[in-house]
Amino acid sequence: MLPELRKLKPPYNDVKARQAEIGYQVKFMRRNVGVSATKLSELTGLSTKTIWKLERGEPVKLESLLKVLDVLQYEIEFLSMREKGLESW
Repeated sequence: MLPELRKLKPPYNDVKARQAEIGYQVKFMRRNVGVSATKLSELTGLSTKTIWKLERGEPVKLESLLKVLDVLQYEIEFLSMREKGLESW
């Protein structure tokens, strides 16, 4: 049985923890669809090293993350400040 996706929880100021969480989720999604890191590399045009770095939570270019998410057919949803109930700072 596959583990549940973990959700990012506040505080969001810990960048390394957030990168690790995104990496965990990317790896989970990749495995869930049955694609190897090598195959994902081929599908995205990225190096296997970049895929591994992303999955380990190491810094990668935003463009690389977006390519991976696109191939895995996964979207990140951003809520506006208003939707979060934060109409002003």
